[in-house]
Amino acid sequence: MGDRRFALFLGCTTPARALNYEMSSRAVARHLDIEFVDFDSFTCCGYPTEALNRSTQMLISARNLAVAEREGMDMTVLCSTCGTTLGHTIKHLKAHPEARATINEQLKAFDLEYKGKTTVRHFTRVIYEDIGAKKVASLVTTPLDGLSFGADYGCHYLKPESVFDGFDDPAHPHTLDDLINATGAVSLDFQQRMSCCGAAVLAIDEPTAVRLSGSKLEKIHNVKADGMITQCQFCGIMYDEYQQFIGKQRGIDFDLPVLYLPQLLGWAFGLDLKEQLGFKLNAVKTTKLTEKIAQIHKSGVVPPLLPQQTPV
Repeated sequence: MGDRRFALFLGCTTPARALNYEMSSRAVARHLDIEFVDFDSFTCCGYPTEALNRSTQMLISARNLAVAEREGMDMTVLCSTCGTTLGHTIKHLKAHPEARATINEQLKAFDLEYKGKTTVRHFTRVIYEDIGAKKVASLVTTPLDGLSFGADYGCHYLKPESVFDGFDDPAHPHTLDDLINATGAVSLDFQQRMSCCGAAVLAIDEPTAVRLSGSKLEKIHNVKADGMITQCQFCGIMYDEYQQFIGKQRGIDFDLPVLYLPQLLGWAFGLDLKEQLGFKLNAVKTTKLTEKIAQIHKSGVVPPLLPQQTPV
Protein backbone atom coordinates (compact mmCIF):
# COMPACT_ATOMS: atom_id res chain seq x y z
CA MET A 1 0.00 0.00 0.00
CA GLY A 2 1.16 3.59 -0.69
CA ASP A 3 3.42 5.42 1.75
CA ARG A 4 1.69 8.47 3.29
CA ARG A 5 -1.13 8.18 0.78
CA PHE A 6 -4.44 7.16 2.26
CA ALA A 7 -8.04 6.67 1.28
CA LEU A 8 -9.82 9.14 3.56
CA PHE A 9 -12.90 7.59 5.14
CA LEU A 10 -14.98 10.46 6.50
CA GLY A 11 -17.97 8.49 7.71
CA CYS A 12 -21.37 10.08 8.21
CA THR A 13 -21.04 12.58 11.04
CA THR A 14 -17.84 14.50 10.30
CA PRO A 15 -19.01 16.10 7.01
CA ALA A 16 -22.39 16.90 8.52
CA ARG A 17 -21.51 18.20 11.98
CA ALA A 18 -17.75 18.59 12.32
CA LEU A 19 -16.61 20.47 9.23
CA ASN A 20 -13.89 22.15 11.30
CA TYR A 21 -12.47 18.70 12.04
CA GLU A 22 -12.43 17.80 8.34
CA MET A 23 -10.99 21.16 7.25
CA SER A 24 -8.18 21.12 9.79
CA SER A 25 -7.36 17.46 9.09
CA ARG A 26 -7.00 18.13 5.38
CA ALA A 27 -4.85 21.21 6.01
CA VAL A 28 -2.57 19.42 8.48
CA ALA A 29 -2.26 16.41 6.18
CA ARG A 30 -1.09 18.66 3.34
CA HIS A 31 1.39 20.34 5.66
CA LEU A 32 2.81 16.95 6.67
CA ASP A 33 2.95 15.68 3.07
CA ILE A 34 0.21 13.16 3.74
CA GLU A 35 -2.07 12.68 0.76
CA PHE A 36 -5.78 12.09 1.28
CA VAL A 37 -7.68 10.44 -1.56
CA ASP A 38 -11.48 10.71 -1.58
CA PHE A 39 -13.84 8.03 -2.89
CA ASP A 40 -17.43 8.96 -3.70
CA SER A 41 -18.36 5.29 -3.41
CA PHE A 42 -17.61 5.15 0.33
CA THR A 43 -20.75 4.82 2.46
CA CYS A 44 -21.54 4.52 6.16
CA CYS A 45 -19.12 2.19 7.99
CA GLY A 46 -22.03 0.00 9.05
CA TYR A 47 -21.86 0.71 12.78
CA PRO A 48 -25.54 1.67 13.24
CA THR A 49 -26.64 -1.79 12.06
CA GLU A 50 -24.21 -3.78 14.23
CA ALA A 51 -26.60 -4.34 17.13
CA LEU A 52 -29.44 -5.39 14.83
CA ASN A 53 -27.72 -7.46 12.16
CA ARG A 54 -24.00 -8.21 12.43
CA SER A 55 -23.85 -9.79 8.98
CA THR A 56 -25.23 -6.65 7.36
CA GLN A 57 -22.72 -4.51 9.24
CA MET A 58 -19.86 -6.78 8.10
CA LEU A 59 -21.01 -6.55 4.49
CA ILE A 60 -21.21 -2.76 4.61
CA SER A 61 -17.77 -2.52 6.20
CA ALA A 62 -16.21 -5.03 3.83
CA ARG A 63 -17.58 -3.21 0.80
CA ASN A 64 -15.87 0.01 1.91
CA LEU A 65 -12.64 -1.85 2.60
CA ALA A 66 -12.79 -3.51 -0.81
CA VAL A 67 -13.18 -0.13 -2.52
CA ALA A 68 -9.90 1.08 -1.01
CA GLU A 69 -8.22 -2.28 -1.52
CA ARG A 70 -9.09 -2.28 -5.24
CA GLU A 71 -7.05 0.92 -5.55
CA GLY A 72 -4.17 -0.51 -3.51
CA MET A 73 -4.67 1.93 -0.67
CA ASP A 74 -4.77 1.83 3.11
CA MET A 75 -7.44 3.86 4.88
CA THR A 76 -7.38 6.56 7.51
CA VAL A 77 -10.39 7.67 9.53
CA LEU A 78 -11.28 10.77 11.52
CA CYS A 79 -14.08 8.96 13.34
CA SER A 80 -12.91 6.54 16.03
CA THR A 81 -16.14 4.55 15.77
CA CYS A 82 -15.60 4.05 12.04
CA GLY A 83 -12.06 2.93 12.81
CA THR A 84 -13.19 0.39 15.37
CA THR A 85 -16.00 -0.91 13.16
CA LEU A 86 -13.82 -1.32 10.08
CA GLY A 87 -10.92 -2.66 12.12
CA HIS A 88 -13.06 -5.26 13.84
CA THR A 89 -14.36 -6.39 10.46
CA ILE A 90 -10.78 -6.88 9.24
CA LYS A 91 -9.96 -8.98 12.30
CA HIS A 92 -13.14 -11.06 12.05
CA LEU A 93 -12.84 -11.83 8.36
CA LYS A 94 -9.18 -12.75 8.76
CA ALA A 95 -10.00 -15.20 11.54
CA HIS A 96 -13.07 -16.64 9.77
CA PRO A 97 -12.36 -17.51 6.11
CA GLU A 98 -15.85 -18.92 5.70
CA ALA A 99 -17.35 -15.56 6.66
CA ARG A 100 -15.08 -13.81 4.14
CA ALA A 101 -16.18 -16.24 1.45
CA THR A 102 -19.82 -15.47 2.18
CA ILE A 103 -19.12 -11.72 2.13
CA ASN A 104 -17.31 -12.02 -1.20
CA GLU A 105 -20.25 -13.82 -2.75
CA GLN A 106 -22.38 -10.81 -1.82
CA LEU A 107 -19.74 -8.34 -3.01
CA LYS A 108 -19.94 -9.78 -6.51
CA ALA A 109 -23.06 -7.64 -6.94
CA PHE A 110 -20.78 -4.58 -6.62
CA ASP A 111 -18.02 -6.10 -8.77
CA LEU A 112 -15.77 -6.12 -5.70
CA GLU A 113 -13.70 -8.65 -3.79
CA TYR A 114 -12.27 -8.29 -0.30
CA LYS A 115 -8.85 -9.93 0.08
CA GLY A 116 -7.84 -8.55 3.49
CA LYS A 117 -4.92 -6.37 2.40
CA THR A 118 -6.15 -2.93 3.42
CA THR A 119 -5.36 -1.52 6.87
CA VAL A 120 -7.29 1.16 8.77
CA ARG A 121 -5.77 3.68 11.17
CA HIS A 122 -7.09 6.77 12.92
CA PHE A 123 -5.52 9.99 11.62
CA THR A 124 -4.04 10.65 15.07
CA ARG A 125 -2.32 7.28 14.91
CA VAL A 126 -1.02 8.01 11.41
CA ILE A 127 0.52 11.25 12.64
CA TYR A 128 1.98 9.58 15.72
CA GLU A 129 3.41 6.56 13.92
CA ASP A 130 4.36 7.95 10.51
CA ILE A 131 5.43 11.48 11.49
CA GLY A 132 6.16 11.24 15.21
CA ALA A 133 5.93 13.69 18.11
CA LYS A 134 9.54 14.83 17.70
CA LYS A 135 9.03 15.73 14.04
CA VAL A 136 5.79 17.51 14.91
CA ALA A 137 7.68 19.55 17.52
CA SER A 138 10.33 20.48 14.95
CA LEU A 139 7.66 21.89 12.62
CA VAL A 140 6.16 24.23 15.23
CA THR A 141 6.38 27.89 14.21
CA THR A 142 3.81 29.23 16.68
CA PRO A 143 4.74 27.68 20.04
CA LEU A 144 1.74 27.20 22.31
CA ASP A 145 3.79 27.39 25.51
CA GLY A 146 1.63 28.62 28.36
CA LEU A 147 -1.53 26.83 27.30
CA SER A 148 -2.83 23.77 29.14
CA PHE A 149 -5.41 21.31 27.86
CA GLY A 150 -7.41 18.32 28.99
CA ALA A 151 -7.00 15.49 26.47
CA ASP A 152 -10.14 13.61 25.46
CA TYR A 153 -9.30 10.23 23.95
CA GLY A 154 -12.86 9.08 23.43
CA CYS A 155 -14.09 5.49 23.77
CA HIS A 156 -13.24 3.92 20.40
CA TYR A 157 -9.77 5.29 19.66
CA LEU A 158 -8.20 2.32 21.48
CA LYS A 159 -11.12 0.03 22.34
CA PRO A 160 -11.73 -2.82 21.98
CA GLU A 161 -8.03 -3.47 22.57
CA SER A 162 -8.00 -6.55 20.32
CA VAL A 163 -8.57 -4.40 17.23
CA PHE A 164 -5.49 -2.20 17.66
CA ASP A 165 -2.58 -4.64 17.94
CA GLY A 166 -1.18 -3.12 21.12
CA PHE A 167 -1.02 0.43 19.83
CA ASP A 168 -0.97 2.56 23.01
CA ASP A 169 -2.43 1.48 26.35
CA PRO A 170 -6.24 1.74 26.42
CA ALA A 171 -6.26 2.23 30.20
CA HIS A 172 -3.35 4.68 30.38
CA PRO A 173 -2.80 6.11 26.89
CA HIS A 174 -0.19 8.71 26.00
CA THR A 175 -0.21 9.23 22.22
CA LEU A 176 -2.67 12.16 22.19
CA ASP A 177 -0.87 13.73 25.17
CA ASP A 178 2.48 13.42 23.38
CA LEU A 179 1.17 15.25 20.31
CA ILE A 180 -0.39 17.99 22.45
CA ASN A 181 2.88 18.44 24.33
CA ALA A 182 4.79 18.60 21.04
CA THR A 183 3.11 21.95 20.31
CA GLY A 184 4.54 23.47 23.49
CA ALA A 185 1.21 23.22 25.31
CA VAL A 186 0.78 20.96 28.35
CA SER A 187 -1.63 18.04 28.53
CA LEU A 188 -3.07 17.92 32.05
CA ASP A 189 -4.12 15.01 34.18
CA PHE A 190 -7.64 15.16 35.58
CA GLN A 191 -10.24 12.87 37.13
CA GLN A 192 -12.47 10.86 34.78
CA ARG A 193 -10.04 11.50 31.96
CA MET A 194 -11.02 8.25 30.21
CA SER A 195 -14.77 8.52 30.79
CA CYS A 196 -17.37 8.50 27.99
CA CYS A 197 -18.94 11.69 26.63
CA GLY A 198 -22.38 10.08 26.55
CA ALA A 199 -23.05 10.67 22.84
CA ALA A 200 -23.88 6.99 22.30
CA VAL A 201 -27.14 7.41 24.23
CA LEU A 202 -27.92 11.00 23.21
CA ALA A 203 -30.74 10.07 20.83
CA ILE A 204 -32.59 7.93 23.38
CA ASP A 205 -31.58 9.38 26.76
CA GLU A 206 -30.42 12.99 26.53
CA PRO A 207 -30.34 13.58 30.32
CA THR A 208 -27.86 10.72 30.82
CA ALA A 209 -25.70 11.89 27.91
CA VAL A 210 -25.64 15.44 29.23
CA ARG A 211 -24.87 14.25 32.76
CA LEU A 212 -21.86 12.25 31.56
CA SER A 213 -20.48 15.14 29.51
CA GLY A 214 -21.12 17.62 32.29
CA SER A 215 -19.24 15.54 34.84
CA LYS A 216 -16.13 15.42 32.64
CA LEU A 217 -16.35 19.12 31.77
CA GLU A 218 -16.42 19.92 35.49
CA LYS A 219 -13.29 17.86 36.11
CA ILE A 220 -11.39 19.73 33.39
CA HIS A 221 -12.80 23.02 34.64
CA ASN A 222 -11.54 22.18 38.15
CA VAL A 223 -7.91 21.92 37.00
CA LYS A 224 -8.15 25.34 35.30
CA ALA A 225 -7.36 24.03 31.83
CA ASP A 226 -7.36 26.57 29.01
CA GLY A 227 -9.24 24.18 26.78
CA MET A 228 -9.95 20.63 25.74
CA ILE A 229 -8.48 18.61 22.87
CA THR A 230 -10.51 15.86 21.25
CA GLN A 231 -10.20 13.59 18.21
CA CYS A 232 -13.78 12.37 18.05
CA GLN A 233 -16.59 14.31 16.39
CA PHE A 234 -19.18 12.79 18.73
CA CYS A 235 -17.17 14.06 21.71
CA GLY A 236 -16.91 17.40 19.91
CA ILE A 237 -20.69 17.59 19.66
CA MET A 238 -21.15 16.88 23.36
CA TYR A 239 -18.35 19.01 24.81
CA ASP A 240 -18.47 21.89 22.34
CA GLU A 241 -21.99 22.18 20.93
CA TYR A 242 -23.73 21.13 24.16
CA GLN A 243 -21.39 22.98 26.53
CA GLN A 244 -23.52 26.09 27.03
CA PHE A 245 -26.63 23.97 27.66
CA ILE A 246 -24.73 21.80 30.15
CA GLY A 247 -23.28 24.85 31.86
CA LYS A 248 -26.72 26.38 32.40
CA GLN A 249 -27.94 23.13 33.95
CA ARG A 250 -24.99 23.01 36.34
CA GLY A 251 -24.75 26.73 37.01
CA ILE A 252 -21.21 26.89 35.63
CA ASP A 253 -19.88 29.16 32.90
CA PHE A 254 -17.34 26.69 31.53
CA ASP A 255 -16.17 28.87 28.62
CA LEU A 256 -13.87 25.97 27.71
CA PRO A 257 -12.78 25.99 24.05
CA VAL A 258 -12.78 22.53 22.51
CA LEU A 259 -10.30 22.00 19.67
CA TYR A 260 -9.85 18.98 17.48
CA LEU A 261 -6.25 17.75 17.53
CA PRO A 262 -5.62 18.84 13.90
CA GLN A 263 -6.81 22.34 14.81
CA LEU A 264 -4.24 22.47 17.60
CA LEU A 265 -1.44 21.10 15.41
CA GLY A 266 -2.33 23.40 12.52
CA TRP A 267 -2.28 26.39 14.86
CA ALA A 268 1.19 25.43 16.07
CA PHE A 269 2.29 24.99 12.43
CA GLY A 270 1.21 28.55 11.64
CA LEU A 271 -1.75 27.67 9.42
CA ASP A 272 -4.65 30.08 8.97
CA LEU A 273 -7.01 29.68 11.91
CA LYS A 274 -10.23 30.57 10.11
CA GLU A 275 -9.80 29.56 6.49
CA GLN A 276 -7.71 26.40 6.95
CA LEU A 277 -8.47 25.22 10.47
CA GLY A 278 -12.11 26.21 10.86
CA PHE A 279 -11.78 27.98 14.22
CA LYS A 280 -14.75 30.15 13.26
CA LEU A 281 -16.94 27.03 13.28
CA ASN A 282 -16.21 26.10 16.91
CA ALA A 283 -19.27 26.59 19.11
CA VAL A 284 -17.22 27.82 22.09
CA LYS A 285 -15.18 30.71 20.76
CA THR A 286 -11.40 30.36 20.83
CA THR A 287 -10.61 34.06 21.25
CA LYS A 288 -9.27 33.73 24.77
CA LEU A 289 -6.79 31.08 23.60
CA THR A 290 -5.43 33.13 20.72
CA GLU A 291 -5.31 36.28 22.84
CA LYS A 292 -3.40 34.48 25.60
CA ILE A 293 -0.79 33.18 23.16
CA ALA A 294 -0.45 36.62 21.56
CA GLN A 295 0.17 38.13 25.01
CA ILE A 296 2.71 35.44 25.94
CA HIS A 297 4.62 35.95 22.69
CA LYS A 298 4.56 39.71 23.19
CA SER A 299 5.78 39.59 26.80
CA GLY A 300 8.07 36.61 26.44
CA VAL A 301 6.85 35.32 29.80
CA VAL A 302 5.25 31.87 30.05
CA PRO A 303 3.01 31.58 33.13
CA PRO A 304 3.74 28.60 35.40
CA LEU A 305 1.25 25.81 35.93
CA LEU A 306 -1.20 26.34 38.76
CA PRO A 307 -0.96 24.10 41.87
CA GLN A 308 -3.91 21.93 40.79
CA GLN A 309 -2.47 21.40 37.30
CA THR A 310 -0.53 18.14 36.93
CA PRO A 311 0.98 17.25 33.54
CA VAL A 312 0.31 13.80 32.16
